[in-house]
Parts: sequence; structure tokens; C-alpha cells
Amino acid sequence: MKFIVKIHPEVMVKSESVRKRFTKILETNIRNILKRKSDSMSVFNRRDHIEVSLKDASERQIALDVLTCTPGIHHVLEVEQTPFTDLHNIYEIVTKTVAHQLEGKSFCVRAKRRGNHAFTSIEVERYVGGGLNQDVATARVS
Repeated sequence: MKFIVKIHPEVMVKSESVRKRFTKILETNIRNILKRKSDSMSVFNRRDHIEVSLKDASERQIALDVLTCTPGIHHVLEVEQTPFTDLHNIYEIVTKTVAHQLEGKSFCVRAKRRGNHAFTSIEVERYVGGGLNQDVATARVS
């Protein structure tokens, strides 16, 4: 399990040297607080965000409590990384994970890729979002 910690926007508009220093201070603060709670959490500075990785999913609430109460954090995203083979496999994974939460709701899909793939981020958004929209509409009618 992983959390992506977005740094407060006011820090991100500072000069590069100040932004690096403030981000480093925030990273160190998070690392120190989490170390007091558990040794199985890792903190990584990724320039525009900070990643917190958990080895034990049972410590999820501890990490959330720390991250949501630490000054300088704008918001926290909980991430589940899964391997995939192709575009349709991504659609199947997403459907299995979140389709039940989307019934009766409007939504959109946003994708950010890293690395080289046979598809673009926009293709992922359209394929997964369009397929989920149809599945959710069919579930409502049935």
C-alpha cells in the first residue's frame, strides 16, 4: 500500500531552492513522526510529491492519522499499485475494484502513465471511463 502526499500549493510556487528545502523539511518531519509509530513505513521525496509506502496494510490508519494532521500537506491520495498487461486488463482491474462504488453517480477517469506503452493516457481514460459508464448504467436498469 502506498500514499501520495501532495505538498501545499504555497510551497510549490516558491523558488526552486526554497521549494527543495521546504519539501525536505516536510519529508523529514513525516519520516520522524512515522518512525515513532512504526518501523515498517518508508518515505520518499519525489520532487513534486512525497510517497509513503507501507509494508503492513494493517498500519493504514496510523499513516492516515499522521498524514492528515501534519502541516504542509495539501492532500493525501491512497494508491494501490497493480501490474497490468494491456488496456483491457486495466479496465477489468478498475471494474473489479470500484464499479460497485459508482452506481448512481457521475464520474470521470484520469490517467497518468510512466514509461512506454502502446496506448496514451487519454485512450485509458476513454476506454476505462466509457466501459464503466456502460456497466454502471446497465446495473441501474437491471
